[in-house]
Amino acid sequence: MSYNDATIVLTPNAFKAGKLYAVKGMDATCVRATTADRINSTGATQTMGANVPLIDYSDGGCPVIDVRSADTITEVIPTGVTRVVLNKEDGTTTYVSVTAGATYTIPVGRYDSILFDNGIVPVITYNFDVDSSDWAGVGITDQASFENFLGVTTDQFLLSGNNIKANIVTTLGSALNLSSLSITNVNYITVAGITELSLEYNSLTQFNPSQPLTTSLVTLRLNNNLMTTAGYTASETWANGMHTAPSGNIIKLNDNTDSALGTNLETILINKGWTVAT
Repeated sequence: MSYNDATIVLTPNAFKAGKLYAVKGMDATCVRATTADRINSTGATQTMGANVPLIDYSDGGCPVIDVRSADTITEVIPTGVTRVVLNKEDGTTTYVSVTAGATYTIPVGRYDSILFDNGIVPVITYNFDVDSSDWAGVGITDQASFENFLGVTTDQFLLSGNNIKANIVTTLGSALNLSSLSITNVNYITVAGITELSLEYNSLTQFNPSQPLTTSLVTLRLNNNLMTTAGYTASETWANGMHTAPSGNIIKLNDNTDSALGTNLETILINKGWTVAT
């Protein structure tokens, strides 16, 4: 699909308070409660008023649509439109399925263009699907900051509200460190080859990913979260599907809200060969 096939085309073009003008089709609506700084076309820092979309020129003078965490930029999906094509500043493209009549919120990111058309969304495989109450609070606001913060590379990335989906290609060594990120739920992490997964000092009340963890895993740190006895019970489905561990593999559950000592979860994991720290 191209510009000519799209129903709506948004580019870093004209704007005013409350509106990002489309070069084709219906304009987008912008809401932001505060002022925000951008780099304008002369290279100077300019403070933009509330509700004004940010067209930013900080990357060598080429403008982008800069959607930040404080912004809510929306389009009502017209009849006949089935997907949104997010063409990002870094050259990658994300496709999102949409339904006519729904209101679509453009995710945080920096975009060369955004198209709304009737194309087919390619099948995208993710190996990371995690919720946090405050990604922005730890400095993760887009694909680049996600990669820099975690020391990973990705070929797919989608930040939508409190959820991040990504396809992680490489990690820093064989460890994936997700500690102290205000994580509230792990939908799944299936990154191949990792031996250590650190999820301590988060806000997990249970651990029940929908897909099994990689069988290369040696150490899983779930300590210092908010898991209670009820949370351990809710986590049994995951434990029953956990791979059998050789001697020395450990799962840390210590320093949660309730102790895991004596729980059925502990018994399940021990019977699978895991050492469980409670």
